[in-house]
Parts: sequence; C-alpha cells; structure tokens
Amino acid sequence: MKKLWNILAVLAIANLLACVGFVAWLRMSDRLSIDRLRDLRERMSVTITAEMATAAASDAEKKAEEERAKAEEKANRPPLNAEQQLATRVELSQLDQQRLQRLREEIEGLRRSLSQERRDLDARQAALDADKAAFAEQVRQFTASSGDEQFTKTLGVLSSLKPKEAKAMIEEMIAAGAGPAASDANAAPDAQGTGAVAQGVRADRFTKAARYLNAMDERARNRIMSEFAKGDPKMAVELLDAVRRQGEFASANSR
Repeated sequence: MKKLWNILAVLAIANLLACVGFVAWLRMSDRLSIDRLRDLRERMSVTITAEMATAAASDAEKKAEEERAKAEEKANRPPLNAEQQLATRVELSQLDQQRLQRLREEIEGLRRSLSQERRDLDARQAALDADKAAFAEQVRQFTASSGDEQFTKTLGVLSSLKPKEAKAMIEEMIAAGAGPAASDANAAPDAQGTGAVAQGVRADRFTKAARYLNAMDERARNRIMSEFAKGDPKMAVELLDAVRRQGEFASANSR
C-alpha cells in the first residue's frame, strides 16, 4: 500500500512540474500575459448561449442603427425638381417599353413554335390517313380477287401443274408486274417518308403471285416455293415475304 502511495505521489509531482514548465514556456515565448489571463477568465465566466445572445443583440442593434441612418439620409435628401421628375418618369417608361418588347418577342416565339408543331401534326395525320386508305384498298383488292371466279379458275390451273411449270407461270406474273409504273411508284416515296410502306405495298410486283400462292393448298405451295429456292433464293425470299403480307391482309379483313 505504501508503495502505491509513493507511485501516486511521484506522478502528481511530475504532472505539477510539467504544468509549471508549460506555463513558464508560454510566458517565456511571449504567448501568455496577465491581460490574456484576465481575458480568458472573463470569457470562461460567460456561457456560450449567453455569448451568442449578446452577439445577436449587438448585430440587431447595428442593423437598426444602419436603417436609422438611411432613413435620416433619405429624409434630408432634397426633393426632385420638375426636370428630375420628368427624367425619372422617362427612364421608367423606357424600362417598361423594354419589358413589353421582350414579352411580345416571347409570345411571338411561342406562337411560331405552336404553328410549326400544328403543321407537323397535320402533315403526319395526312400521311397516316393516306396509309390507312392504301391499306384498306389493298385489303379490298385482296378480298375481291380471292373470291373472283377467274381467280378461282387460275388458282385451279396453277395447283394442277407440276412445280416447275407452276414456277414458270408465276415468274411470268412477276415479270408482267414489274412495269415502269410500279418502278416509278416504288422509287418516289413521299417527302415525310411515312408513306413509303404503303407505296411499297401498292407497287409490289409480287402481289399478284403472292395471292395465288396464299390461296393454294399448303403442299402445292411448298413444292413451288422449293423450286423457287433452288433457282433463285433471293426471289424466293421476296415472294415468301409477299405471301406473309397476304396473310396480314386476310387477318385485317377478318377483323
């Protein structure tokens, strides 16, 4: 127990000497003085909340003093004479005119933008209406030709032929449909580009042959398509796509 007290006493003396040495160093390095000690004691005697309240009151008093000074300066300012009043009114009128002009320009810009959007919408609607009409006409032609007596006779002849012979006749149909009118129509889409699909359907030189193939028995159609694939794979692909479109027309008409 005595040994423990001796250790604590040595530590206490060491801390005391360290504190005294630190204070002596502050004094010798010109970092500590009586005035600073008094100032520190006064600052520590006031709480942080009280110090903030005092600072806020000081700022409020300073702002109030500035407002009183501005009010006194304004009150002491001499009144404007007639010429100064007129100049002030002219200046205000010019500012109002500038604001009005900017407002008019903004309104005009919005009006032009709305007009352009309206024209674009009208053009798109017209193109859409044209596409719908073309599609409806294609469906009508498909329905009319599919139920025609002559169509039925020709379909019977093609179905009875051998695949090579039927292929040759269908190639003649395709060649007959590739006239100048079809080429011109297919090469001149509308300016908007939205009617290109409808014009391609109208000018498709495979449409007539695709109608016959679409109406055929599946086995006969497959044999003829095999002959096309052997001789001209590219034409076979285009003809098959035309047959697919005939299925779409038939679905649209059934609805």
